[in-house]
Amino acid sequence: MRGAELGRQVAEGREMGEADEFRREPAKSGPDEAVLSLAYRDLTDVSNYVADQHGARVEYLDLSHNKIRNLQFLARFDRLTTLVLDHNRLTSSSIPPPLPRLKTVWINHNNVKDLAPFLRALRYNCPNILHLSLIGNPAVPALVSGSSRGVFYRYRILVLTYFPRLLSLDQQRVEAWERPDSDTLWAKVTSPDSWRQVQRQVSVTASDVADKVSTTVGHGFDMVATWWEARKADADARPPVPRNTFV
Repeated sequence: MRGAELGRQVAEGREMGEADEFRREPAKSGPDEAVLSLAYRDLTDVSNYVADQHGARVEYLDLSHNKIRNLQFLARFDRLTTLVLDHNRLTSSSIPPPLPRLKTVWINHNNVKDLAPFLRALRYNCPNILHLSLIGNPAVPALVSGSSRGVFYRYRILVLTYFPRLLSLDQQRVEAWERPDSDTLWAKVTSPDSWRQVQRQVSVTASDVADKVSTTVGHGFDMVATWWEARKADADARPPVPRNTFV
């Protein structure tokens, strides 16, 4: 069984960042040595010995509940597909080294305050991420803490300008309308004529779109949120999405 598949099984049916039943096991490799847990060890980094011993084989690495700030030791884990970094001391400058195989990253409950530079650097080094969770960071709005729906959806679309292929963000499936290339989104946020003018003025890269979203059409995200709530109300007949299950 591959590490990514094992990681998916661990994730099913529980909160991201709260996998106590898994993380309190003794740190060890999985059956095929593709899974390694170093959670709850008060680590500030991973030693060269451990990296040299396991790095070439590990695909699922759990480093949650430690004191890690710098991630450069991950350069030896070049086969990683899933990386769990919940409850550490990561900041906006704590960027993994290039990990082109990485598909799933959990960075819940850290100290990321400046989101755009963090996402830009993360995308540069890890461009193939499909599942990303940033819950509990200062830069991430949460409806339960009083953030408006407009701010919440604006945050999601900002993340998607850097990672347009995401399948899930913060435990929620990414809907088609949220994606930066969605005609539906831009029709709700601003008029078609205004958006065509924006397209003529900038080259549509992830960074450009993110900046333009923040400065040009940010006021329209409350309209998106209102429309989305109405759309959800009309979709009650759809089967519910299982919580915390990647689809």
